[in-house]
Amino acid sequence: MPNNTANVALRSPEDIARHLPVARMADTIVIAVLGVILLGALVYLVTGRLPVTVSGHSVVVDRYSVISVESGTSGRIASWRVRPGDVIERDQLLAVIERPLLKQQISATRNELAELLATQEKTTALHDRNVDLERQVLQNKRDKTKKRIRVLVDETQQLRNTSRLSINQEREFFAAQETELLRVKELESRQDAELKARLGRAEKLRLKELLTEEDLFAAREATTDQQVVLAEIDVRHLELNRSRVAAAERYLQSAKEAKEREQAVDNLRRELLQTLADTARLDQEVSEANYKNRLDHARLQRHLDGLNAQLREQSQIRSPATGQILELTVGTGAVVRPGNEIAVIDRHDDSETLEIVAYYPNSDGKKIKPGMSMELMMPSVINPTGSALPLASKNSRTLLATVQSVSKLPVTPDAAALTIGHDYLAQQMVGAGARIEVVATLTLDSEHPSGYLWASGGGVEFPVAAGTSLVARTIIRRHPPLAFAVPALRDWEGF
Repeated sequence: MPNNTANVALRSPEDIARHLPVARMADTIVIAVLGVILLGALVYLVTGRLPVTVSGHSVVVDRYSVISVESGTSGRIASWRVRPGDVIERDQLLAVIERPLLKQQISATRNELAELLATQEKTTALHDRNVDLERQVLQNKRDKTKKRIRVLVDETQQLRNTSRLSINQEREFFAAQETELLRVKELESRQDAELKARLGRAEKLRLKELLTEEDLFAAREATTDQQVVLAEIDVRHLELNRSRVAAAERYLQSAKEAKEREQAVDNLRRELLQTLADTARLDQEVSEANYKNRLDHARLQRHLDGLNAQLREQSQIRSPATGQILELTVGTGAVVRPGNEIAVIDRHDDSETLEIVAYYPNSDGKKIKPGMSMELMMPSVINPTGSALPLASKNSRTLLATVQSVSKLPVTPDAAALTIGHDYLAQQMVGAGARIEVVATLTLDSEHPSGYLWASGGGVEFPVAAGTSLVARTIIRRHPPLAFAVPALRDWEGF
């Protein structure tokens, strides 16, 4: 029906009140509630704050607590003596390594040592026989030389004594003969002088014919006989001198013989010294041969002992520290080389403070500053998006932490491994791209059994231990909800 009230003249307030529609109380309440909700939503869109986060891989570490056990040698893992989760002590046996090449080398060295000993035994026996024969020859020569020296020395001494005695006796004899001849010659000379004087007187008497011719002849004959006697004395004197010369020659000959014997003794003594030198040389050769044999044996024995020690040392991998086995990175039968990681050990002490090390893409990591909040959750087993970024599990409860430091430059997997203490885990977290390393500390809560602060809400709590991989979300800023609907508002101050 057409509304005719618009054509009615409103002349008084009563007319106005009579023609206005009346609203019900329930409708008024609904409208008021909707207005409040709309106003609240508008206020939330402007003044509310929603977090803007960046995600990355993270791991719980106890700085220098999670360490890698590296193989110090090449070989094949024969057997493991521990399993993940086992608590181990320092220097405990972890694995046994097979070293077939080293065992072959030890066997070859043993054979070489046995051959050396057999060869040395034969050579030594032959050499000892030759040495004994040579020593016997030298000993016989030495004995003969000593005996000859004694004989020559005795003969020389006897010759000298005999010659000295003979010379003394001959000197005494010649002196006595000389004295006797001089005495006789003196007497005969006197007799000759008297006979000559008598002959002179006889000749004078004959001239006077006072003496007969026979007497004169007798005087002359006596004088001649006396001259003969004197001549005989001179002849005896000459013979005595010849005897002296002969005695002197004999003395010289004896002295010469003695000198020759002394020279022979000297030669024999030099021969004796040579035999002694030959004996000493022989002893030296024997000593050198024995020393060389001992040296060769000791060298091979030391080499064999070193190989055995090397086998004992390198066939066993022992724990470098006390802790807990987190992971065995290689299995039984795997071939390892020096420097290969074979296991991961957690040296964590509950009294020490755990840290979070997270790795973010370069673009996201540069937005993170010390003091920002970090949320930690267990990673999802399956990432349906296929993205390289980690995806948190929906059933995980959130652990809270605070950023302490941010690396200025991207880190390499090697640098990350030094921080984490696990090469493989560092490679998985850093990957091939540039990553910023962020270190955060867990927020403590003495009232919670774990000792750390968890975000309110449901979810499954996870064990907080060194080596645990987590998803890290760092809140880099907070924007009003309206800024998410209108991105241009994010550039305004206050948004």
